[in-house]
Amino acid sequence: MSLKKSAAFADLVNDEWGINKNEAYECWRDFAGTSRRFKFDYFYEKKFNKKLNDRAYQLIEPKLSNLLKRAITKGQVIARSIRVT
Repeated sequence: MSLKKSAAFADLVNDEWGINKNEAYECWRDFAGTSRRFKFDYFYEKKFNKKLNDRAYQLIEPKLSNLLKRAITKGQVIARSIRVT
């Protein structure tokens, strides 16, 4: 499941904010044990040079939750064109 979480996060931040998928995928693994909020905060601040506000987080976090639920229930592989190194 960890790989699916990494892939789902990478796809989402790429789609929403234009974050490099490989970088986001590696971030999820490198920041294991940190909150989802921390990971979203990290990339939002890196991309937009400002803090992720609560409203923006409340809009994006459920999208990740839904991707993960679908992956679990359907057994899908979410990753799209991620090169795992």
